[in-house]
Amino acid sequence: MNNKDCLPLVWWTLAVGREEMWLAERRLLEETFKERTEEQAWSQRSFLKKFASSPAFSETSMYGSCRFTFTVEEVLKAYSKQFCSGQLPIMRVFKTSLYKKQVMYAVLVHRPNDNNENFKQYPELLDGPNAICAYRDGRFIWRPQAMCGQDRYKLKIDMVNNLADGEGPFQKPYCVWDHVALALHVKSGEVLKFDSDDMRKNLSFCERDQSVPKSATGFDTYEDAQKEITLLWPPKEASLEQSAADLCLEKKRPRDY
Repeated sequence: MNNKDCLPLVWWTLAVGREEMWLAERRLLEETFKERTEEQAWSQRSFLKKFASSPAFSETSMYGSCRFTFTVEEVLKAYSKQFCSGQLPIMRVFKTSLYKKQVMYAVLVHRPNDNNENFKQYPELLDGPNAICAYRDGRFIWRPQAMCGQDRYKLKIDMVNNLADGEGPFQKPYCVWDHVALALHVKSGEVLKFDSDDMRKNLSFCERDQSVPKSATGFDTYEDAQKEITLLWPPKEASLEQSAADLCLEKKRPRDY
């Protein structure tokens, strides 16, 4: 067995939200069209969503009906407080896993005083122009190499009118997509803890991804998932005046960029 498979790890997959997509698109436009007018900026329509069609950007799930979503900063802050005595954890390039239709880049996170032979073999995560992922100023930076699903688009640049768009779609004979995961090192018997109220606040219902067989376990209807959540977080007597909507499990709808 590979040494990497023996490490006790807690895995988190990066999720890209609407704000991150909007900021990435804005940065691209500002760097490409440095002298565009205000009128041209208003004429620009959102286009990055055409490229971001792989499962890495989907609201659906391949792992179950419910999802806890925290910011990277929140996860690292909890890890730092509980296992690093408040110090910043160390991040390292862990491994690249190749699957039939996906590539997963894993980043190892461990406490500073565990800088022993178990981790020195993995290079530290650095922020360079060619790095696939990096951590800077409390934010995780990911430079995806395969964002599209089955449909592929080409970036079309109009330097005359200072506009950008996605040209396509073009059918791909074979679809491969990539994503990034954080692997937090924990020792045997340790548990990374989050406040119960924060977990409830960051819990959402996810539809089953179309790539997952209908026979797969771990997927419930929205109604069944709501019953399970009510058992774990029963309404408090002091909150009976809240509306039913406030007590329901949030149901995510497809992103609208």
